[in-house]
Amino acid sequence: MLKKKKIPIICFPKGIKKENYVDFCSIVNPSAISIDYNIDPEWIKDKVNNIPIQGGMDPKILLTEKKNIKKKVNKYLDIFSGYPYIFNLGHGVLPDTDPSIINFVIKTIRERNK
Repeated sequence: MLKKKKIPIICFPKGIKKENYVDFCSIVNPSAISIDYNIDPEWIKDKVNNIPIQGGMDPKILLTEKKNIKKKVNKYLDIFSGYPYIFNLGHGVLPDTDPSIINFVIKTIRERNK
């Protein structure tokens, strides 16, 4: 019903193992695919036929130093440069995450996209 109404669908098939993403995408044909932090971003980019990808970064990274966070954010942005990508975590924000770190991540992304 959603596809008939042309409503975009982002699927998050967490835990299906990487080898199943290709079949999942070909059967479900989502508008975008969200990946968890166990999926290698370089691998998935080459496997899903230009379907936009969302997520992937391990939320535990947000519990580390800002230098490491910036490095990991830039890693994802580098891997998906020129590819339809929505930056996001590979799962939810952990309760121990300092809210100011979320602002730091957003600032890092915005500065890079200037």
